[in-house]
Amino acid sequence: MYTLCFIALQELASLAGIEDRSGRTVLVFCYARLAVKIAPCPLELATMPLFDNAKYLIRANLEEVQRGGRARAVVIGDFTPAQFETINQIKASVGLPLLESPEIVFIGSHVYNSRVIRDGYSLDDVMLQIESVLVATAIVLTSPRMTAIRSTVPRQDGYGNEVLDEAVFECTQRKPRAELYSVMPKGDRIKPPKPQQ
Repeated sequence: MYTLCFIALQELASLAGIEDRSGRTVLVFCYARLAVKIAPCPLELATMPLFDNAKYLIRANLEEVQRGGRARAVVIGDFTPAQFETINQIKASVGLPLLESPEIVFIGSHVYNSRVIRDGYSLDDVMLQIESVLVATAIVLTSPRMTAIRSTVPRQDGYGNEVLDEAVFECTQRKPRAELYSVMPKGDRIKPPKPQQ
């Protein structure tokens, strides 16, 4: 199956028409004299695990933890069907209980304590780490000890490192859903500078 990868164009003048080539539907947008064809892409790649309001919910929880409060669990997205199936295949192979739902919840206390307090990352840094790894193209890591996914796209972290972000999930406390427990920028040999005392 295919869906359309949408390209945002400001002041879009008109939707000119629909062409059908090789059985694939292609929308043709006309903007002034420029025609932009929107190519079809696999449905799996178009499905993003993070919900539309996830960034707001994640940051609100991190800020609550920063204030010393107690953040509540919030639903921030879903594993893709392929990620969900792969996770359960790995769990079944080692005799662990399967995930019952593809939903992902987030609290944030461990993420805040490990990445912000221990490593010195800012909340903006942590948001980028989470956004980088909770994507449809992230791969599931094969491990009997943990449930984790890793980004496949290297990211410049702003501190001189090229990293691949990883997310670790806790799968028993929030059943039937998985909790985004930790996020790690793998390859961050250069840590953020420590604040002056």
